[in-house]
Amino acid sequence: MNHAWNSHTRVATWRNLNLGATRPFLRWEDLRRLALSLAIGAPMSVTVMLVDDSACIRTVASHALIEAGFGVVEAVDGVDAFEKLERLEAESGAVSLIVCDVNMPRMTGIEFIENLSRRPGNRPPVIMLTTEGTPALVQSAKAWGAKGWMVKPFKPEVLVAAARRITGR
Repeated sequence: MNHAWNSHTRVATWRNLNLGATRPFLRWEDLRRLALSLAIGAPMSVTVMLVDDSACIRTVASHALIEAGFGVVEAVDGVDAFEKLERLEAESGAVSLIVCDVNMPRMTGIEFIENLSRRPGNRPPVIMLTTEGTPALVQSAKAWGAKGWMVKPFKPEVLVAAARRITGR
């Protein structure tokens, strides 16, 4: 048996040379999670935290950032993001940038950056990535320290360029 990568379905497969049959052994999602876990553990990796309640947005943004060489940590809302920030800091892992949605359950993006600005210790820069674009929200985010504002739908290459510019990578 050998293994092959099928780029059309994004499924890694084992190919049985005797029977000519293939069966999946890892789904794309499994490979992406493996890459994420390896990136988190990499000592010289620049890590970006994605905070968004939309799994689709997290997947698109994660894929673009991982392809560009960033490590990625995902959080589903502000509460989850703070829990993961604390865990990463306890493990000596620093987050270099946070990309955050505005409208999320439990803790909105504005509440998140407000709490982040009051938090002692590591305060990574924040880019807001949201469907919102009202001047009042933009000003509020800026007042609490957001370094950028991107409106969905977004171009992944623009997100990567912003991440590179802010992190100096």
